[in-house]
Amino acid sequence: MEHRSFQGLRTRTNNVYLNCCRLADKYGIITPEVRRDLENHVVNTKAMRKIRAGKDCRHIAEALGLITEEARFTLEELTLNHHLVLHSPDKLNALKIIEKYRITHVKARYMLEQRLLTSETLQRDIKNGDHWRRIAERYGITLMSCLDKLQLDCVNAVAVNAVRNGEGCQTIAMRYGIITPGARAALEEHYLERTMADIRAGDHYRTIAARYGMTSTPALSKLITQYVTYHNGNLTPL
Repeated sequence: MEHRSFQGLRTRTNNVYLNCCRLADKYGIITPEVRRDLENHVVNTKAMRKIRAGKDCRHIAEALGLITEEARFTLEELTLNHHLVLHSPDKLNALKIIEKYRITHVKARYMLEQRLLTSETLQRDIKNGDHWRRIAERYGITLMSCLDKLQLDCVNAVAVNAVRNGEGCQTIAMRYGIITPGARAALEEHYLERTMADIRAGDHYRTIAARYGMTSTPALSKLITQYVTYHNGNLTPL
């Protein structure tokens, strides 16, 4: 019965000025599934005008009578997509956007920070050797998963030249603030080509690990595999 009521209200022009709460009362909509469909319909048909007018998500949610998490995420996603298209990423800061447009859903925040992480301007800052903390502050990156990705990108951008110059892992890690296990492991794995040359020269893997400051389990495991494989007659590094 509620599904038929919902299908009927979508075709009635006299409902255009009613928000979700008033529509639910008018048509007796009480089940979560139908209420979710109602709110998503209202967001997709009424929200963009308010978004273009610069209204924040709390204002729009209250005006449209939104209470479900799904509809709130859809609203925030529409808001972010609209404003990210309008502005160049080098002028955007995730924290300022979150505050200005009242973004509360963690999925929406993650989507925003991921968009900034992949922007050309932020990637250019990484390639220029900027410290990840300065980049995170500049763009308002705060979610742990995004900070981990930022550190990893910074490692991959600077490690090749640093390793080629003969610098140890600890020196590079301290200079660029590499603290997450994933980023540290990625940094150390950049040394594996050099460690293979040392193995061929007759060095023990413990000596090599100490020489370059390799301490992460993934990188040490690959170093040991290189050492064992080489001494069993296979010259190909893994």
